[in-house]
Amino acid sequence: MRLFEGVSVLIFISFVLHFSLFGFAKVWNQEGDKIAQQSVKYRGVVHKNDTGGWYYSIKSNKKVLIIQRDIPAIVGNIAFSDSIQALKTAELMIDKLERGVFPPSIFVYELDSLKITY
Repeated sequence: MRLFEGVSVLIFISFVLHFSLFGFAKVWNQEGDKIAQQSVKYRGVVHKNDTGGWYYSIKSNKKVLIIQRDIPAIVGNIAFSDSIQALKTAELMIDKLERGVFPPSIFVYELDSLKITY
């Protein structure tokens, strides 16, 4: 029983540290779109396209900065197969924007590390 309590405390502490350090939260907006992250400066939203694929957009102060309708770094017009994969990629892009990486490019090895299928 004490092991379970210790693991629970450890999980709670890591959860609190993650959100206190990065200030991000995954939420839903009023339209029902998944919002990838909220930070002080950027917000990512995942959308479903007309063919059933997924894509994301990133906004700053209500201004759209990026609309990524295809999987970045991949040749061709391939949408994300599900919202989770689009969400992970949007979070990576927001992380790069927050760190000042310019241009905030996504590479194939990063997609592979996120387990994005293409």
